[in-house]
Amino acid sequence: MDNLRSVEIVTADGQVRTASETENSDLFWAIRGAGSNFGVVTSFEFEVYPIPRELYSAVPLFTMDDAPAILRKYRDFAESAPDDFAPAAIFWSVPAIPDFPEELHGTPIVAIQIAYTGDPAEGEELLKPVFEWGTPLVDLSGSAPYVAMQNGFDAFFPAGWFYYWKSLLLKSATDDVIDTLCEVAHTRPSPQSLLNFWQLGGAISRVPADATAYVRRDAGHMLSLDTTWTDPRDTDRCIAWARQTWSTLQEKFGLGGAYLNFAGFGEEKEALVRASYGQNYARLAEIKRRYDPDNLFRMNNNIKPA
Repeated sequence: MDNLRSVEIVTADGQVRTASETENSDLFWAIRGAGSNFGVVTSFEFEVYPIPRELYSAVPLFTMDDAPAILRKYRDFAESAPDDFAPAAIFWSVPAIPDFPEELHGTPIVAIQIAYTGDPAEGEELLKPVFEWGTPLVDLSGSAPYVAMQNGFDAFFPAGWFYYWKSLLLKSATDDVIDTLCEVAHTRPSPQSLLNFWQLGGAISRVPADATAYVRRDAGHMLSLDTTWTDPRDTDRCIAWARQTWSTLQEKFGLGGAYLNFAGFGEEKEALVRASYGQNYARLAEIKRRYDPDNLFRMNNNIKPA
C-alpha cells in the first residue's frame, strides 16, 4: 500500500480512471486502505526494491512450555530490529504431514519466523542468537526465493477446510499481553488454528496517519486469530471461540478497529469499519459520495456515502 505509485480503476459510473498522487489524488488516497469501496482496480504500479535472489529465514519451532520466555525474547528482538528483518511469532500445532517427525504431530508449538532481506549468509549469521532462546523441537530455517516465502504456508490452508479469521491491533507487547496470549494459545479450538502475532511499526509507523486511508500507524503489533477446522460439526464451536477470544482481547489490549482483511463475517460491521478508519472515516465517506453515491460497491467492509 505504501509502495503503490498508481492504479487503473473502473469506478461505479463505468469510467476508467488513473489514480495517483498527481491524478485523481483523492481517489488514490482512499484506495490505499479502503480500495474495494471505490471501484475495480485493473492494474497496479508499485515501487520495487532490489533484494537477493534468495532470502534467509530463521524458523525454529519451540515447545509451548517455553512460550512465555520465547515471546519475551522475540518481543525484545522485534522492537529493536532494523527494517531488514521481518519477524512474526505463531502459536500452532505441528501439522500431521511427512515433513515433520511423526512423534511430534499435533504437538502445540510456538514458531518464530524471522526473514532477512539482505545477503542470506549475513542473515544466517545475524540470526544465530534466535536459536539460543530455547531448544528448538524442529528447525525449518533456510534460504528460499521471496515468492516461496510468501506462499510457504498455502498448503496448510487448502480449499474445502473451514476458516473464520479475525484480527486486532495492539500498541505494544507488554508482559501482560504475552502471558495472556500464551494462555489463549492453550485454548485454540483445533490443531489447525493459529494465533499469528505480527510485528508492525518500522516503516509503517513513519508514514503520517492521514497520508492514506489506513490510519492505524501507531500499532506496534497485529494479532490474527486464524481459526481453522476440518469438520463441519465444529463450526459453531470454533466461531464462538474466535468471537469470544477476540472480544476479550480487544477489550483488554486492543487499539480499536481491526486489520480489515481479517474481519470475520462482518458482525457489527459499521462500528468496526468506523473504528478501523478512525479520523479518516469522514473523508472516506465524502470521497465515496463523489465516486459511488449509490453504494454499488457494498459487498465489503462498507463505507457508506456521506
